[in-house]
Amino acid sequence: MDSAARDVLWERDALDPQWYSSPVGAVRGPGYRSGGWWFLPANEPDEQAFDIRPFRTMREAMEAAGAERSGFAPC
Repeated sequence: MDSAARDVLWERDALDPQWYSSPVGAVRGPGYRSGGWWFLPANEPDEQAFDIRPFRTMREAMEAAGAERSGFAPC
């Protein structure tokens, strides 16, 4: 995991074990939406239209969130 992703503090949701939140946004697992793990930036409304990708793994989604925080937009 790159340093930008390690600097983000993730908090696991108490009700949904595949949902993590942080100051940069939320990462949600395949139980939320098919296709993989999704990242929703904190500055966007909680709507599927604003979800970024599906990522293959939780780690990839969290790394993208860390890159978003450092100013690098994920592909």
